[in-house]
Amino acid sequence: ADLTSAQPVNNRTSIGRPFSDVSIAILNHFNQPAPPGVNGEIHIGGPQVAAGYLNLPELTARRFLSPGTDRQDIRFFKTGDNAYMMPSGDIIFLGRSDRQIKINGYRVEPDEIEKTAMTHPGVETAAVKICGNNQAHIDIHLVVILKKDLPDTPDADTLKQWMSDRLPAYMVPSTIGFTDAFTLTTAGKIDYKSLDIRPVDNSSLPDTPVESANDDAYVTGLIRIWQQILNRTEIRLTDNFFDIGGSSLTAIRLVTSIEKAFSIDIPVLAIFRHPVLADLAAVLRENDTGFVFRNLRVIKPKGDRPPIIFVAGTSEDTDAYAKQDLMGHPFFTLTVFAHKTVNNRIIPMDLWEIARRNVKEITHAAPSGPYIIIGFCRYSIAAFEIASQLISMGKEVEHLVFLDEFWQTKRMSAFVGHHMKGMFRFGIGHILKKIIPKLREKLHMYSLALDDLRGRIYPRLGIPLPEKTQFRLMESAFWKAYKSYLPRPYKGDILVMDSKNWMEKYDPKLRTYAKGNVRRIPVDGTHRDWFKPDQIRQVLTALKPADKGRPG
Repeated sequence: ADLTSAQPVNNRTSIGRPFSDVSIAILNHFNQPAPPGVNGEIHIGGPQVAAGYLNLPELTARRFLSPGTDRQDIRFFKTGDNAYMMPSGDIIFLGRSDRQIKINGYRVEPDEIEKTAMTHPGVETAAVKICGNNQAHIDIHLVVILKKDLPDTPDADTLKQWMSDRLPAYMVPSTIGFTDAFTLTTAGKIDYKSLDIRPVDNSSLPDTPVESANDDAYVTGLIRIWQQILNRTEIRLTDNFFDIGGSSLTAIRLVTSIEKAFSIDIPVLAIFRHPVLADLAAVLRENDTGFVFRNLRVIKPKGDRPPIIFVAGTSEDTDAYAKQDLMGHPFFTLTVFAHKTVNNRIIPMDLWEIARRNVKEITHAAPSGPYIIIGFCRYSIAAFEIASQLISMGKEVEHLVFLDEFWQTKRMSAFVGHHMKGMFRFGIGHILKKIIPKLREKLHMYSLALDDLRGRIYPRLGIPLPEKTQFRLMESAFWKAYKSYLPRPYKGDILVMDSKNWMEKYDPKLRTYAKGNVRRIPVDGTHRDWFKPDQIRQVLTALKPADKGRPG
């Protein structure tokens, strides 16, 4: 190759252009030429190409091709190297196609992981070893040679965090080891089968697998379950379930196995909150002595005013509120999780049952009330039902607050008819303000239905679901409860706070079920601004007029 004009492209170095007597073709998996900038496999043609492999006709037929022509004298060698060609003719090398693997439906290039590791200032070179024989149980092991005389030698945890900041989660190595040198093949390349993993600092880890070092029934039981689900032999107390190959799908299997082994019912959310083996064992230990795992999380525990219960989903982060002046209110986040375990199966719950379980948690944390219930976006319906059940129990709900409430009842036929009238009345402006956001919502609902179909078919075919699809299926369980919910009239008042253009984009109806007063306050901010640290003060300030006369 000619490297005289090679220039780096997107932090990748070109391997140059072919010499004049060398033909290079980059072909896709249909053996058709890949356009410039599109990945394919390098095929080399020219007088230097051999006739084939001696006495290996089948291998010769696979590796020596005549793409796009019937002439057998024009032959290309299939190199197994992935690359793409720039419009200038420079070739950007991507890695070996025979090392490409699939993890949870994603294509992973080990070479990409190695190159990322070698951009660390303390890493001299790196190699990736893949273990496992199916997509659901594949471990990525990274082995590195550190540079000599480093003032600060990175350990495995530091390097793993550094990799996590630069790679998607499914490409982050399960383990990282260190070596002084790599064993090479006779061709001078790394012998990946002989990679030796040597931890640089194992002082914090037991020298033996945990089952021989600890006779705690929950620890040993969890280890057996993790070994079976993750297809690993050695599990340690400090292992994180998701770092060593777990996913949202295997987390559901883990919950089912825990219930079967220990007769303890915990939600899948418990695995996400306590992914380290030692922590999860402690949760099971407490559960067995009467502890109930709670979706209610304390953000600020102390205060002499009514507690605030902020009802939201798994993707909303209220931790930033902890550093704010909450005007004397204890603050809790209630994560709505729409699954339960019955007879070793994870099944969705309806809104009434979701709220019933959450009410138990609220009254356990603050038995007497009164309460301030805040519902965010689609989870306003959960807040609505929680507040209704508290009132029916004789508890006082001082405020029910909706932030960008989102609950609509129109079906597609009514949706189309309503907006056809709007188009005739208001023209293109109605399309931009009303129809486009709602079409996005409808398309999202149909995509969830398609994910639900995949969730039933893929396991039967032995195909693992991609990680994103798994999380969408969890969301789908809530949408099923959302669509089937029939609200009763709410006996109290409701404070509604809508972000900029919220009412123009959507048609929320839950607020119309209030028997009392509905006070609406438009807010000059976007939908996601609600989770900025100081945004909660707008809500507390809006509550102050009704607080007059209360002590504190």
